[in-house]
Amino acid sequence: MRIRVLTLLMTIVVAGVILAQQAGEHAPKHLAAQADQSLVATRWEYKCLDIFAVQSQDPEKYNLEAGLDTLGADGWELVHVTDGHPNSASLAAAEEDRRAAVSYTLRPLFFFKRPQSE
Repeated sequence: MRIRVLTLLMTIVVAGVILAQQAGEHAPKHLAAQADQSLVATRWEYKCLDIFAVQSQDPEKYNLEAGLDTLGADGWELVHVTDGHPNSASLAAAEEDRRAAVSYTLRPLFFFKRPQSE
């Protein structure tokens, strides 16, 4: 009785191993390609635009929403928005004289990213 049970169990294990190997050989190639791509780190490209540059992305409408839609259609993903940024003229003055105040331009900056095209 024990021999029959052990033989049956061995048969099931061997059959399972054979079926698993066959399934791997006949797996769809696109799944293997996706698995290979998931192991590769994504390389990104970035874009930084002020509010006027974003609005001008759609010259017909010239508004923020249309500009963001246009950038999104081109694959750009908005990842961050700032309140304002240092004024370049005041930065230059501050480099010459450390006591000079740095003024800020109150135009938001929009930061975008998208996967690099190869």
